[in-house]
Amino acid sequence: WVLRTACAQSAAWAAAGMEFAVNVNVSTLQFAKEDFVDTVLTTLRETHLPPPMLVLEVTESVLGKDADEIARKLTALRAAGVQIAIDDFGAGYSSLSRVHALPIDTLKVDREFVNAITENADQSPLHHRTAVLRAVATLAHSLGLKLVAEGVENDSQARFLRRVGYDGMQGYLFSKPVPAEKIPAVTQHLGIAPVPANSSIANAA
Repeated sequence: WVLRTACAQSAAWAAAGMEFAVNVNVSTLQFAKEDFVDTVLTTLRETHLPPPMLVLEVTESVLGKDADEIARKLTALRAAGVQIAIDDFGAGYSSLSRVHALPIDTLKVDREFVNAITENADQSPLHHRTAVLRAVATLAHSLGLKLVAEGVENDSQARFLRRVGYDGMQGYLFSKPVPAEKIPAVTQHLGIAPVPANSSIANAA
């Protein structure tokens, strides 16, 4: 239901001249289903949503399962044009080398690291976490991955993340969750125009 609703909403925005790619979180149980790929592709066809307008977010726990089966499913989705993001990166046990071995587009770094950012991030007692943020930015970009920070709540965090090269952010600094019909007004207030399919604004959970 979430997948279908999100795809239909993104298609409706596109029909109204607002191309907002939509992110949908996928649970480990969903991903494990044999017909998962077929379900996603059928939903895209039935809602008339171009595959690049859908970003599926999987957690690191998914990557700990059958490596061959994971690669098969992700490869099939990517071949169809669907984008793949790893959610809460850094909260689990995956390495960048493990991620790079799979067809991934985006890393979304866990809010635990973002919470460590202060006005003087390098002098913070948790400065080792901000060091991780810097290192992940360098390595992710060297691997051709986009990088998004989760849980951004203040200007100090946003400034630091921009400075070290993060491609995107999400969090209460920009908006709390709102109904779909308010998304255009929120983006207008933030000065954000509708975006190409390789970026994402709306999230479905």
